[in-house]
Amino acid sequence: MELSFIKGKKRIVQSILPYNLQQKVYVIAWAKDANGNDIPTHYEIRGNDLVQKVEFNENTAFPVVADPNWFQIAKCAGAITWFLGTNVFSVYKIIKIKKYMQELGGVFEAAELMLKASTWEERMKYGGKALVGLAAELSGVGALSVCWG
Repeated sequence: MELSFIKGKKRIVQSILPYNLQQKVYVIAWAKDANGNDIPTHYEIRGNDLVQKVEFNENTAFPVVADPNWFQIAKCAGAITWFLGTNVFSVYKIIKIKKYMQELGGVFEAAELMLKASTWEERMKYGGKALVGLAAELSGVGALSVCWG
């Protein structure tokens, strides 16, 4: 198996098997230190392994948080989509949820932010009022528990 990167949609890197069969989709690498500062990071291909390299220095506050599991983001995005498609909401609530999703960049981006933020303070820090509002609209629903582990 050989790994290669293909430029694609915003925020996506793909790993391709021979015969152009897609095996996995990875979110572009990111890392933050304990103070919430971005840390330079990227993926490297080492043989058949995809390795994330985080370039920390003496100013980096530990612990460092790096990419969450891509499958967890996909499960969370799927749970949000299923939830919205199978529940009856007032038109007003649907409009609010849609507005929050658009402000956050879409379902995938909202799912990624929900996984990064485990408290209301973190939701405000990572996604501002849009993420806090979205979490408030969706809270208390068991199907979305995959978003918080």
